[in-house]
Amino acid sequence: MEEYVKCYKLNFVCNDRNCRYWEEMTPKGREKYGNCVIRMALEGPHTLGEIAEVLGVTKERVRQLEAQALRKLAFQAVKRGLSEDMRSFVEEYLGGVVRWPPGTHSTLSGKKHEEDEMAYIKVGDDLFIEFVRDAYKEELSKKIACARASCMVNLASCLLCRFRHECVFVPERWRNVEDVSEYFVENISSIDTLIEACRSGRSSRASKAQRIQEIYRAHPDWPIKKIAKEAKVSFVYARKVLKEIKKKEGGDGADRDA
Repeated sequence: MEEYVKCYKLNFVCNDRNCRYWEEMTPKGREKYGNCVIRMALEGPHTLGEIAEVLGVTKERVRQLEAQALRKLAFQAVKRGLSEDMRSFVEEYLGGVVRWPPGTHSTLSGKKHEEDEMAYIKVGDDLFIEFVRDAYKEELSKKIACARASCMVNLASCLLCRFRHECVFVPERWRNVEDVSEYFVENISSIDTLIEACRSGRSSRASKAQRIQEIYRAHPDWPIKKIAKEAKVSFVYARKVLKEIKKKEGGDGADRDA
């Protein structure tokens, strides 16, 4: 009797889109792996660049897919009951970053089981950038796939997360930073101090916005950079305020030269 050979061991291009292991690849990927992710996986570990080249996506997208896959794996494992092998695998890659079980809300009542700092990051991620020192705003605005919040967040938010030391998605340089306060204004070093700064800083930010508006009214032809300098605020904050002003006026936003 002829021995059955599994399809992924055969050298052909698979076109069965219903197969769970089928993935549309680039011409190079099809030639090497025939649209079969099992063949690629059996070859051994691959770099983000290699995977991106085979799938025809960016390395950042590969990171996102990796985060999604690990979260899904962790969630399914929790529902089934973790085996020792599965627990070891998930903890090796995500450590304590993944919630056990995932989520902080009751599926029945909708009430919180515990206070979760990541909830603040979800609603305040963009706001937190306002408290980053100007010299680091661009770098800390880089988007990271968050394994706890299940969304993309600014690197600035990662610095304030107590799980950053374990998170494989945070670049090693930032993962090992001990004193994060040097990157934030007002000596912010945790989510708690940042939330307090948000609360106490509302009136201050309102007066700054008013000052930007006054300068803009007096000098509508000034570039954003000059308005920001005159108002003693960051370029990013001035641009944000001016964009809101132009929006209310029915303009195209603050897309003038810096």
